[in-house]
Amino acid sequence: MDTINILNSTVKIALLLSSKQSISEVFIREKINGLRKYSFIVVDCYYDNYLKGFGKLRLFIYFIKMLFSFPRLFKFYFGFGNSSVKQKIAQIFLNLPLLTSNKRYDFIHYGFANLICNRAHLGKVIGAKTSISLRGYDITYYPINHPDCYVGVWKYVDKIHYNSYDLYAWALRWGADPKIPSTYISAAVNDDIIAEKRIHTLKSKYKFASIGRLHWKKGIDFALLALREIKTAGIEFDYSIYGIGPETEKLNFLIDRLGLSENVEIRDFLKHSEIPACLDKIDVLIVPSLQEGCSNITLEAQARGCYCVAFDSEGMNSIIKENVSGKIVPIGDWKSLSSALIEYSNLSLEEYNYRSKFAIDFIKNNFSRSTQIQKWVEFYI
Repeated sequence: MDTINILNSTVKIALLLSSKQSISEVFIREKINGLRKYSFIVVDCYYDNYLKGFGKLRLFIYFIKMLFSFPRLFKFYFGFGNSSVKQKIAQIFLNLPLLTSNKRYDFIHYGFANLICNRAHLGKVIGAKTSISLRGYDITYYPINHPDCYVGVWKYVDKIHYNSYDLYAWALRWGADPKIPSTYISAAVNDDIIAEKRIHTLKSKYKFASIGRLHWKKGIDFALLALREIKTAGIEFDYSIYGIGPETEKLNFLIDRLGLSENVEIRDFLKHSEIPACLDKIDVLIVPSLQEGCSNITLEAQARGCYCVAFDSEGMNSIIKENVSGKIVPIGDWKSLSSALIEYSNLSLEEYNYRSKFAIDFIKNNFSRSTQIQKWVEFYI
């Protein structure tokens, strides 16, 4: 049954985020835009860094609002259990915009699961259900570095969204109750990015690329080790790394020491509008991430007919059709990564075209934006 026809009242959602969406958070931005197209869905965003650029006038306004919201603040303060007074006061200020709002919400939704830590009872305080998204780092390596961060949290959670089945398994590992209603909603691509077709020609040199923040978890250093093997095997290639981040200096050093300076170039971030044209020039997108929830760029690459070679990091096995639209190899195994690229270089022209067509159809049939947003609407009703 069409969700639009069975919903008779407005659903109001308070979406909690650490900050406004960055270039890498397409999933969140498109979710917000998609839901707001429906008149019966209201999405208001609340950011933990709202104090940035905070003026004296706004501070005074919030002080007045606090006087009228004292019952909520009192209930929130005494709902923390064993937290220190300092921690409680800090959380009050962190959540002040929502605690002092005169709006009533059906859901508080934490855009990343770790954002619920230290304030899991917030939904109960304002009379809203609590839902969370499992996106990647928040449920994989964040708890490793913040032991017990999810202890006592899950009893407040009414619904769980996860980007991949592997991420949900991590939530269970950290104590999530399997009885909590849970829904798989993957990332998706806009219809206008899906290519009609892609026709390959004979290649004398392959074009490889990686796109994303230059962060340790993206594993670009493993890709460089694999490409040294490719070069030794005599395969001609260019490898473009699109992104900026703290790993830049390290990667430039490796490029030089591995003898790849003539083949590899680090470039600036691409604007999202520039990505389709860039992908049209790429034969293989290399995704050597050590941790990855659901990679938007991997979906977009397949939507343009690119082959994807990736490490088996959480969500990748849900969005790549193994040995057809791409190849998945064990995490950190740069030799298998190299072998996958060599295997691709040995395919026939007919096989290149078949795999590109399959990748485009795979994305069109399984990862469309309209299907994703429909699932989100169903999630909240």
